[in-house]
Amino acid sequence: MAETQQEGGPERTMYAIIGSGHAHALVDAALLVALVTSAAALVVHQAEELLDHRRSFAAPAASGVPERALGGVLIRQAVIAALPICVVAAVAGTVVVIVPLAGIYQVGWLGWAVGRAVAMAGIGVLAAVLVALAARPLLRDTLRLERLRA
Repeated sequence: MAETQQEGGPERTMYAIIGSGHAHALVDAALLVALVTSAAALVVHQAEELLDHRRSFAAPAASGVPERALGGVLIRQAVIAALPICVVAAVAGTVVVIVPLAGIYQVGWLGWAVGRAVAMAGIGVLAAVLVALAARPLLRDTLRLERLRA
């Protein structure tokens, strides 16, 4: 396994050549685990946020603020909560794989890993926005007059 090959440039070990595909797969797996974990945390956070701030949403609704505007607030809150969580999860998922594989991981692949991390963070924020959009019926239910009086 430690045999070397000459490829028109610096010598590479067979382990480094074969290991590159595994390193990329590990980065993808780590990012996927980080994304799923952060998405689950965001779903729980969105539900808790809506339950905790029922009265906060009910007061503006009672004073005449349109439901659409309150839905926009819900989306902005989701983005504000999701962005740092997803960025930290993507960075951590990438670092966890790259640091142990520093011996075989080439600097040229760093751009690929960073690109994947940015894409995963973007997907996480998009997932948070979709969760906020899915929570609009709960918001609508919270803003009903019968609920406002209770």
